[in-house]
Amino acid sequence: MKMKLFTLLSGKTIRSAQILFVSLIIVISSCKKRDNVAFPLIEVPSGFKVEKVAEGLNFPTAVVWDDQNTMYIVEAGGGFLQEPPPARILKIANGQKTEIVNLTAKGVVAPVVGFTYHNNAFYITHRASNMTGAVSRISKDGASLNQILSGFVDGGSEHPLNDIRMGPDGRMYLATGPAGN
Repeated sequence: MKMKLFTLLSGKTIRSAQILFVSLIIVISSCKKRDNVAFPLIEVPSGFKVEKVAEGLNFPTAVVWDDQNTMYIVEAGGGFLQEPPPARILKIANGQKTEIVNLTAKGVVAPVVGFTYHNNAFYITHRASNMTGAVSRISKDGASLNQILSGFVDGGSEHPLNDIRMGPDGRMYLATGPAGN
């Protein structure tokens, strides 16, 4: 995988991702709240409202609804922390979150990125034990987990297998990300 490299006036070579990160920090640090001016965090069109339905999540990456319109969130797990949080599927109802399954405890390698619901089961994208991209099927109650696909090109730390959807034709569609182009 080729990364775009840039050479600074000092002669030091940096990656394009580093430039993006530094640019983001500069933009964020320049956004200061002025006295007597309230800036909304989220703006929505007239007739819509924002409502918090869950808090205290660790790296949430996707949300789905089942056939009864119950909301589920998947947390990616992993991360560059000394004690990384587990990847999990959580049920969100009445402002409460309930763990359906701890994916890390069942052997899923983080991060979990893609998440969908189809025919009474969850499907996730994650890393296989050999560090290639993988897809697993999890029963709605979290009791069974089966890896059904693996071997997708994975960029290592930055570009895992991404989104997953079931089409109206009954087929599974995966977004491989830049590593699999």
